[in-house]
Amino acid sequence: YTKCLGRKYDKSGLKSWADLLHNHKISGGAAAKGFFLSNEFIKKNYSDEEFVARCYRTFLNREADAQGLKDWVSVLNSGESRDFVLNGFIGSAEYGKLCSVYGIDR
Repeated sequence: YTKCLGRKYDKSGLKSWADLLHNHKISGGAAAKGFFLSNEFIKKNYSDEEFVARCYRTFLNREADAQGLKDWVSVLNSGESRDFVLNGFIGSAEYGKLCSVYGIDR
């Protein structure tokens, strides 16, 4: 909620997502895509730079490095979709390590 949507979570929503994750009913990537592809997120109409910055915060739990931000924005500028970028973060080794630490599926 906070890193992707930029707002505090609601308790029932947090519990619902957390239960799904910890019971391995959905993966971390699927949960994140649920936020990024939600009407709430889409209506914010973030720039490509802000979209990529939020991907770093959400998937990697850190701020974007300058080169990484530039590279992912270039991918979007070349015509690839935001879904393609989301899949790139989900498939990254860095994200996989974080999923292992949290005990959730990638």
